[in-house]
Amino acid sequence: MRDIRFRAWDSKNHQMFDVTKIDFRRDDRYGYRLGISDIPEFFTYRQEITLMQFTGLQDSKGVDIYESDIYHQGDINILYVVEWIDSGLKGRQLGNQSTAGLDHWRSKTVVIGNIYENPELLK
Repeated sequence: MRDIRFRAWDSKNHQMFDVTKIDFRRDDRYGYRLGISDIPEFFTYRQEITLMQFTGLQDSKGVDIYESDIYHQGDINILYVVEWIDSGLKGRQLGNQSTAGLDHWRSKTVVIGNIYENPELLK
């Protein structure tokens, strides 16, 4: 069974956090709010937080692979972004709609960043 974990991007404070607890609570003024225990302001509006799921895999260097990570498979000029496609997390090649299964190519996969902390890689 794979390890189910998340990390979170806090767009308000521009920080990435490992998530140890997720809590949804009803707030009469604002509707539902998402609480993540590792973020200083425990309850933060949902639109400020983006959760990314762990794929259960590591790249060729032992780095955990999460949704929204950017990676290559040996050729630095061909980059992929981990996205939920159809029924699971896969790599979508930047610049076209080609996809790559993560497990099959894991021995060649190298995570080089993610779309939030390294947006320059998307260009």
